[in-house]
Amino acid sequence: IACALDGFGLEIGAGASPFPVPPRCRVVFGDRLTYDQLLGERYPGQRAVDLVIPDILTDFDSIENVADGSLDFLVACHVIEHTRDPIGSIVSAWRKLKPGGRLVLVVPDKERTFDRHRPVTPLEHLLEDHRNPDRGRDYAHYEEFYTLAQPVMNEDCRAQIGRAHV
Repeated sequence: IACALDGFGLEIGAGASPFPVPPRCRVVFGDRLTYDQLLGERYPGQRAVDLVIPDILTDFDSIENVADGSLDFLVACHVIEHTRDPIGSIVSAWRKLKPGGRLVLVVPDKERTFDRHRPVTPLEHLLEDHRNPDRGRDYAHYEEFYTLAQPVMNEDCRAQIGRAHV
């Protein structure tokens, strides 16, 4: 897909591994975190020198600070699975693309990640998250994650989730 990209684009959440685009492309980088925040949230083994400095503060949920119809392509690698409303994120991305623009989503293979013990999310669940956003359901998502994917659910974890998603 990289070979098919051309023009001006945005990559959201590149971290230390930007998507390889052809030299003819001009790409800017967006992240929900500033560079200093990214430094504080590095993954184990991730070097500061490898981090991409964001040009735009935005997230894949809203893609704020990017004009509608301004992009030839938008890249989000390992990002959509972290959004509250994946369908809404795709709708937001679609608005930012010019006619004929390309959306590149790279998603992990569930069976090769910490999510392998979680059930596949049914389409109806995704549609419900899109149609009727709900903080209680968001809390349940975190609780499932910390019970099945990263089994550390305890009272401290519950309290932190509660503070972040009230």
